[in-house]
This record gives sequence, structure tokens and C-alpha cells, in this order.
Amino acid sequence: FLTIVAVYFAYWHLELWDRLDRHLTRTHRFNVFVPYLFVLKSRRLWFEVAICIGHIPPWYTFEFYSTSVENVIVYRAETLGALANVCRLYLLWWIYTNWMLADLPNR
Repeated sequence: FLTIVAVYFAYWHLELWDRLDRHLTRTHRFNVFVPYLFVLKSRRLWFEVAICIGHIPPWYTFEFYSTSVENVIVYRAETLGALANVCRLYLLWWIYTNWMLADLPNR
């Protein structure tokens, strides 16, 4: 649940930065109110939520096995789930960019 909230606020921040950019470069009116539905209409948001929502429940386990040169190799569901969760590390990029932008000097 927290991952979905973090992804939502990352897209909310992205829209706010886009509005600020349009205000500074094209002199559009700057409106800081970003409606919930505006962010929820984004297809990229829902694609990212679909990627981040998958996980293995704590009480559920199973194994995959394969044979290689007469050796049996077993992979547990927790290992495969952890491997899939490593793909979420790209979310740290959002935090890094927001931190770097906040560190820029004001005029």
C-alpha cells in the first residue's frame, strides 16, 4: 500500500514540476492545485502500479525446480519475489531527483 501511495505522490510531484516549468518558460498561469483525478488518469501511473503491486504473501510458498547436468536446482517463491522486488529500486530515482531539485538555490 505504501508503495502505491509513493508512486502516486511521485506522479503528483511530476505534474507540479511540469506546471512550474510551463509557468517559467511559457508564462502560463501557475496553479498548485493538482486534482486527484488528473493524476489517476495517467496510464504510466497505472502501469507502474501494476509493476509494483505484485508480491508473495507471507504465508504462501512454493518451489520451482529445473534440472541441469543431472543436478536439481530449486528456486523458492520468496527468492523469485525478492528478485522481482529489486526492480523497484528505480523508485529511489524519484527521491534523488526531488532532493537535487530542492537543493538548487532560489533567486
